[in-house]
Amino acid sequence: MDVVNMLNETYTCFDHLTEKHNIYKVETVGDAYMIAGGLPVHQEESSFSHARKVCLMARDMINACTQIRDPSKGRHIKIRIGIHTGPVVGGIVGQKMPRYCLFGDTVNTSSRLETSSMKMKIQISEVTQRLLDPNEWIIRERGTIRLKGKGMMKTFWLEYREKFNDLNVKRSNNDHEDDISDGDVVEDFYNNFLDNRKRKIFGIVTNNNHSHNSKKSIHKMHDSNYSLFVNNNRFKLPCLIS
Repeated sequence: MDVVNMLNETYTCFDHLTEKHNIYKVETVGDAYMIAGGLPVHQEESSFSHARKVCLMARDMINACTQIRDPSKGRHIKIRIGIHTGPVVGGIVGQKMPRYCLFGDTVNTSSRLETSSMKMKIQISEVTQRLLDPNEWIIRERGTIRLKGKGMMKTFWLEYREKFNDLNVKRSNNDHEDDISDGDVVEDFYNNFLDNRKRKIFGIVTNNNHSHNSKKSIHKMHDSNYSLFVNNNRFKLPCLIS
């Protein structure tokens, strides 16, 4: 009974998330929860938007699971998520208990990505990866793995850049004339991104032209020759500096 209550709590939470992100819940089979973007009726949105919405919901599902207790282990539940983007065939199946079903290679690939994923991780295909904005997501290549019935496929791990959601990096009020150059450290001074109000290193500024003498004030850094590296990921500074 505890397991049934846990699944009910989990699925109820996920159902609320489908409403939040305007995602269609296809079905639940045992402990599997299947969703799709852009269904069941045509939506005037691009594949980019559908992929983003599904990934945002996946992020929220991971976060929600940290608040749901597994009665058999005494700690929060852990889920695996797999995401793929592509065409599907949909239709009403059955007479006694008709339901809307999806069919096709996209469905099968998504299922295999979930099966081969890891606990509390989101695994996406290369197709989905190409549809996401790298400024919004941390995308790490997992490598080429073997998917049952699919052969070898390149996959990626997906994480959301929580800090960049509403981030507008500005210099501190005390740093009126500070300049930064190749190799200098940019720090984030906003309290909501600090641990115990201590400064955290936000990233490393590098000059793409490898000019060692070039300097720019942080508030004037709108130059495409500069990038910000965070966790080995590159971002153009105009996206982050104002």
